[in-house]
Amino acid sequence: MKTNTYKALLNKNKKYSTFEIPEGISFTRTLKKIKAALHFSLYYSEDSGESGMVCFESVEDAKKTMHFNKNRPDVKGVRMTLRINNEWYKDDGVTLENPKQITIWDVKKELGITDAKIAKMFDYANTNSYATSSAKKDMKTD
Repeated sequence: MKTNTYKALLNKNKKYSTFEIPEGISFTRTLKKIKAALHFSLYYSEDSGESGMVCFESVEDAKKTMHFNKNRPDVKGVRMTLRINNEWYKDDGVTLENPKQITIWDVKKELGITDAKIAKMFDYANTNSYATSSAKKDMKTD
């Protein structure tokens, strides 16, 4: 199969480690067109390498390129992320690549849960007994 070298790194063995894109597959740098991205590392030595990313307009093209490079000895890792509605997901299309970290305050606000409701859920006499409880820190509510 003919390929085009996307990225090359002269490694410690004075040979090039390369990330290849099969001929006929195009990549994009236009943000609006990106549907999938491949993240990879090229071999430099046992402890180091250089990483890169290449983006595609088609998930199929990204999969073909990933499959082609996956078992090459000079490519140390290839993983795909998907862009869906301007959010980045792992290759399962469900798990966010960089999930937003939320606090208990965000959860309480979203669900409309008050300290009074939490006190009732955990069988406290009232909101004040919950607020001053030594066990409150174990519930991780703030």
